[in-house]
Amino acid sequence: MALPSALRKAEEEANALIQSGNQPPTAANDDNTGDPTQTLTPEPLKQQGTPAPADSDDWKAKYQVLQGKYNAEVPRMKDELDALRQKVEAGAKPDPETTRMLMDLKAANDELKNQLAEAQKQPAQLNQYLTDEYGEEFAQAVAEQAEQLAEQKTSALRKELDAIRNEIGSVQKTNKEASSNMLLTTIATKLKAHNIDFDQVDRDPMFREWLGEPDPFSGMPRGSLLHQAFNQGDVDRTVGFYTAYKAHERSRLGKPNSPFEQHVDPVGRNNPPDMGTDGDFWSTAQIDALYNAYSKGQISEAEFAKQEQSLFRALNAGNVQ
Repeated sequence: MALPSALRKAEEEANALIQSGNQPPTAANDDNTGDPTQTLTPEPLKQQGTPAPADSDDWKAKYQVLQGKYNAEVPRMKDELDALRQKVEAGAKPDPETTRMLMDLKAANDELKNQLAEAQKQPAQLNQYLTDEYGEEFAQAVAEQAEQLAEQKTSALRKELDAIRNEIGSVQKTNKEASSNMLLTTIATKLKAHNIDFDQVDRDPMFREWLGEPDPFSGMPRGSLLHQAFNQGDVDRTVGFYTAYKAHERSRLGKPNSPFEQHVDPVGRNNPPDMGTDGDFWSTAQIDALYNAYSKGQISEAEFAKQEQSLFRALNAGNVQ
């Protein structure tokens, strides 16, 4: 690891001071014109190899300078190192959910490895008769051959089973599509008998907008109720949405009000409303009430069929508002 610039600079300064202190002193001139910084008191003679007191003081000063810079730099470096370590740990630490998922994956992988190792450790089952008659080596070879054949048969059966599953899924999809087509044909035929074009209404943007509005009784979007009835194979309920829309369309286009139109009050389950009126005049509220009561089982099949015939006559006659 490289030294910090401050420590490196301090070391260079100390080395320079050391080098300058180790150089031999120059000889004094005869005219006593020496170094102006030289003191007047002559230095005492020293034995060779014994450091001078001035050199000792110089080393002490250099050490103190170096020690001071070291003491100033080390705490700062420690703080920076601690901050960097915290950043690294915070950046590398995954969230608890990721940790849990990784642990689960590792556990599952370890379990699979253990199962594979156990399966590989288990010896092939040897036939006792073959072992006694022909020896263990021959019996082992026969057992391994049998395992290979069994694995081949199992693999072939798996492929055949997958093909059968795919075929069943394809048949189920075809049957579902055929059933849906038959249901659509039945609905279109029933609407056509009452002069309602199923395809024309189904493509009408206003019809789609009307389906997006909430049903006055359930509060759910009409489109959701329509798909629910269709998926359940309920032809009458499905047809009811188209007839109700046609009644709404006639009202929107400004058909004259019927003098026989009645106000429909909320009713209980045990007291179904009078859906139609004398003379086959219907309102959109009465149409909604009819199909809502039928979906809840408040009226019988016979009564519903009777009321629906009245509704269709009103539609054909333009007596729906």
